[in-house]
Amino acid sequence: MGGANIFNPELVHDPDELDLSNSDKGNDDLPLPFDAGQRMTDEAGEEWMFITAGSAISEGSVAGINAAGSAVPITTNTVSGRNRLGICKTAIPNGHSGWLSVKGSGTFNVITGATAGQRLKTHTTSGRLGNAAAGTNIDGISLTATASGNKGVGIWSNPIAVE
Repeated sequence: MGGANIFNPELVHDPDELDLSNSDKGNDDLPLPFDAGQRMTDEAGEEWMFITAGSAISEGSVAGINAAGSAVPITTNTVSGRNRLGICKTAIPNGHSGWLSVKGSGTFNVITGATAGQRLKTHTTSGRLGNAAAGTNIDGISLTATASGNKGVGIWSNPIAVE
């Protein structure tokens, strides 16, 4: 990690546009400005984790993160091996790197009708949580109001999928 990199959770890093002027690495091993899995805290106290998208992650999606720092939108089928979760606040295209919120608040994708205080679970829709009996339990994410339009407002703190 270079010392001149500035933390900006809204910035998405395209591996084809990275500055190689301070690197002796070739195009097959492009340097990223932060290490996958690295955590930072912004001025408001929100915590972020730097990841590489294993598939496109849209804004509001809940994503599962593996030990190597690769993330994909969580579903009932992608939770295995991706127990750490984060909320995507700026869309990250497949193969690009960016930041997921791992402690904070805001809007995230959740099934319409889920209510505050209800246990959230994985859902069959990519990047969305649900409240049905099926699915993997999610700890560390809570709604603060009833979800509508497949969006919910809530808080999260180091969320995990409990397999």
